[in-house]
Amino acid sequence: MKMNARLLLTGASLISIILLNACSTLAPSRSSDVSFNGACEQREEDNYYDFIKLKVNSNVVEQLEWTANPRQGRCQFNLADFTQVKTRPQVDLQSKKDRRCHVYMWNNGQYTSVSILNCKSVCAQNDRILPILLNERTGSCAQNTTR
Repeated sequence: MKMNARLLLTGASLISIILLNACSTLAPSRSSDVSFNGACEQREEDNYYDFIKLKVNSNVVEQLEWTANPRQGRCQFNLADFTQVKTRPQVDLQSKKDRRCHVYMWNNGQYTSVSILNCKSVCAQNDRILPILLNERTGSCAQNTTR
């Protein structure tokens, strides 16, 4: 009986390590500074809607107004409701309401990406909010991207 419990615990630990390693590959590995000043408004065919107004200077967020409307419900992310806790390796804003909720920003050399993590208490539609890709050169939505 104890042997089965040990095997189960060992297996669970191994799976956890594999999942953490896999998740770490999703994070931006080579991120350059985020400097963006502009706005993006987009509506998908299924009526998913985003509007973001963003100003970031050398990884310091000066303005964030993001409205996401994923078919059912609407979510607002405003800089006044967040505290910037990191500038590297990516920009990290932490919610003042729920410390588990974060808005992340990074630049992969082609696009600036903005996404959320663990914001269910701030936004009931948390699992339906898609990342936004922004074009630094044009100050608007990245074109020809699929979601």
